[in-house]
Amino acid sequence: MLIRKSDAVALAVMKLAEREGVGGALSLQTLRDAHVAAVQSIDRTLEQLRHL
Repeated sequence: MLIRKSDAVALAVMKLAEREGVGGALSLQTLRDAHVAAVQSIDRTLEQLRHL
């Protein structure tokens, strides 16, 4: 299954909202932080996969 990086980031942010239990009422800073963390995590995973 292929997934676009942007879709993976959106999913990670949605999961954060679920975990925080805020029903989508996240602050802009929280969304930015979640986006940055998701992109970094995806980039690390992709880099690890390249070395397999």
